[in-house]
Parts: sequence; C-alpha cells; structure tokens
Amino acid sequence: VLAFALVLGAGYYFYLTDKQTLLQQAVAKEVELRADYEVKAEKAANLEESLEAEEMELIDLDLLLQSYVANCKLSHSKCDFIYRGPGRPAWAMVSDFRIEQLLDKIIDNALDFHRSDSPIRVQLDIFRDQLQLTVANRGPKLPAVVENSVFDSMVSHRGQHNRLHFGLGLYVVRIIAEHHGGFVRAMNLADGSGVAVMVQLPLANADEEETSQHAPLIADARERASAG
Repeated sequence: VLAFALVLGAGYYFYLTDKQTLLQQAVAKEVELRADYEVKAEKAANLEESLEAEEMELIDLDLLLQSYVANCKLSHSKCDFIYRGPGRPAWAMVSDFRIEQLLDKIIDNALDFHRSDSPIRVQLDIFRDQLQLTVANRGPKLPAVVENSVFDSMVSHRGQHNRLHFGLGLYVVRIIAEHHGGFVRAMNLADGSGVAVMVQLPLANADEEETSQHAPLIADARERASAG
C-alpha cells in the first residue's frame, strides 16, 4: 500500500510539473506575441507617416509591371509567371517604389499558396477611370471566415496549417492602395480553383484612355456590385 501511495504521489507530482511547464510556455508565447504585435503596430504607423511625406509621379503601370514580372521570373525561377497588359500605356499618379512594395506582398502571398504545377497570373486592365491590377493563383480557396478581414491590421492568413497570425503583408497592401486613392479586395476564383487579389487605382488621364479589349481575370468590382 505504501509503495502504491508513493507511486501515485510521484505521478501526481510529475502531472503538476508538466502542467506548470505548459502554463509557463503558454505565458511566454503570449508575451512574445504581444511584443511582436507592438513592433508591427509601430511599423504600420511609421508606414502611414512616411506615405504622407512622399511625392507622386506620373508612371506607366504597364511598363512597371512588365519589368516587375520579368524580375519575378528571374528571382523565382521554379514558378511560372504570366503577365497580360492592356496593350497601351496605363498612366497613374503613384509612388513607383510603393507600388512595387504592394506587389511584393501580393506576390509573396500567391507564392505561399499557389499550386506547384500552375502559373501565377498578373493582369492589368483599364476600366473607364480606373486601373485594375489582378494577381491570381491556383491553390486553396480563401476561407469565408477571413475573406472580409484578410486586409485588416495585423491579420494574415499565412503559415503552416493555414492558421491566422499577426502580420503586416496584406495590411500593407491595403494601406498603400488606399493612399493612392484606390482599394483592394481578395476573392476566390469563380471556378473555386484558387484566389485572386485585385487592386484598383485611379487612371491619371481617364478622358484619353479606352477600356481594355481583353477579358479581365476578375470583373470590374462596380459591375459585380450592380449585378448583385
């Protein structure tokens, strides 16, 4: 009986020790996440401040995207990139550095989730007074639970097991797009085979431009809304 009591007591001791260790690990993880959140929140605030101080210039986004996608093919040689432009200049008042930063975040997201045997498609369309930039990839669909919040502050749907975690990537995309007078949306492809991120920006000389002649990867958001 005494031996049994000693064994039982030892087991209970190790149970408490393990439980305490798990609790300590959970607390440490919470502290780490909070510190990470504070650092990223500061970076987001700094980004917004720096954007306000930057000057815009007239840029042909078609030429910018041609060069950008060409560089993507070199830096991500295992992935196929396909670019389709409007076939004419697509002028916009932007910061070219910030547009490239926006593209970096969108392409990073597409690389994370694209199906290995499928290309990442980049397309630029002209709609009346708007430019529509779309990046589409085949792969997992965007869960409904995050479809409307994926561009919110500090939320990112990336990483192992598709778990939500704090991040800046897609939030940066939203901040840059809105600073340029545009907006961004993420949506599942119509056939359910993947995801597209769509950025709309104002066209600089809308009165002189015609709309694109080819079909867009994603329909104009305003036409989608009116159709719904």
